[in-house]
Amino acid sequence: MSKPNKTLWKKLVLQGAKEWNAYRLEHPGAAPDLSGLDLSSERLAGMNLAHANLEDANLAMSDLAGADLTSARLKNANLARADLEGAILAQADLEGASLFAAFIAETDFSGANLANANLFAARTKMIDPEAAGD
Repeated sequence: MSKPNKTLWKKLVLQGAKEWNAYRLEHPGAAPDLSGLDLSSERLAGMNLAHANLEDANLAMSDLAGADLTSARLKNANLARADLEGAILAQADLEGASLFAAFIAETDFSGANLANANLFAARTKMIDPEAAGD
């Protein structure tokens, strides 16, 4: 099989975690290139995105809970309001990324490059809309 292009990578990622992770297991040397793609509001929870190129990708409001983003390239990515609960971002390059109001409870940022990343209003607790009105 030839190397997938960005359109095929996007189609594969949108099939869900089960199919995506099965493909990654069958093709361990594949380096996903999702750079510059709009994946906003997508359900990417539990996906193996380790070593993926997500530079300049729009991941705003995406569900990345429990995703493995070890050594992923997320330079200038938009992760605003994304759910990163329990995600692994060890050794990831998040330089210039926006994590504005992202949910980062139990997220592993060990060894990650967060230079010039926007973590303003990033949260470690979910906000209960019922309690907010009190």
